[in-house]
Parts: sequence; C-alpha cells; structure tokens
Amino acid sequence: RAYSMLARADFSVIRPDIFFDKKYLKYPGWTLNDKEAVVRTAALKAFLRPCQSGSYDENVMDGVAEKFATRFADCTLDVDTSVQESALELLLFLARAGLLDSIQDEETWNQINLRALDTETTQTVRKLALEFIIEQIGAFDDDVADTDANAVERLNQMAGWVCHTLGAGDIP
Repeated sequence: RAYSMLARADFSVIRPDIFFDKKYLKYPGWTLNDKEAVVRTAALKAFLRPCQSGSYDENVMDGVAEKFATRFADCTLDVDTSVQESALELLLFLARAGLLDSIQDEETWNQINLRALDTETTQTVRKLALEFIIEQIGAFDDDVADTDANAVERLNQMAGWVCHTLGAGDIP
C-alpha cells in the first residue's frame, strides 16, 4: 500500500489534473487511517510531492486542504513520529501557500500549534510546529522589515502565544 501511494504521488506530479480529481482523492484519504505507519506516511507524501514540485492547481489544492485539513491535523498526533513529521511538513507547505486561510476551526489550529510545546515528540516535530506558528504571526511576515523594534515585536507575539497557550487564557 505504501508503494502504491508513492507511485500515486509520482503520477500526481505528472498528471495532477487526473489524480487530484475527487474520485481519486479518496484513496490517499483512506490510507491516512491505515494501520501501518509507513502507509500513513506515504499517503501524506502523496499529497505533498505534487506541491513541492509545483505541479498543482491552486484551486484544486485549496479544495484538498479544506477537505483534509482536520485529518492532516489529526496525523500530527499520530503514534508514529514519522507520520507526525510528514503531516507537519504538508501543513506547513499549505500554510505558506495560503491554502489553509479558509480553515476557521480553532481546535484544528490549536492541535497543530501545540505540537511545538510537546515534550513527548521529536525535535523535528517541535521545529515544524514552531514554523507553522510563525506563519500565523503577523510580525513574521516577509514584508516586515528586519529592525530591532520588529524583532522585539516578534518575540513579544511569540511569548504572548506561549503564555496564552500554557495559561489557557489571555495573560497581560
């Protein structure tokens, strides 16, 4: 099943018009729930590979992100850290491409963000989750100049997020 998903990823790069059609999306969607971690990882890579190669239609990927965002977020809590890492790589790509902007579910966002503070996972998962958080903080936007004042603002916003998260509420 893992080899099938990786082959599907290769075909998705060649013919995204076919393999990102609704009737074909159900297969990698199903394998996100497979009992074997290697298959779940391959399914996530089947979604990620066309994105990394640049061979995707933004409108189609927006639909994919909207349909599977919750499931991708669930994969960040998988028992296998390679699945967690692959899920965060995919979610980070989608966030950077602006394909998660339509997702309004705070629970999904929090589930992903909290991986940055999880001591029970790998450094890679925590790093990817932190990058995911940074994508959401306005002070880190590319168009913001690198000045001392902006660096302080970035730290303040990041510290504010950590305090809010650890304190389960707003902390002045």
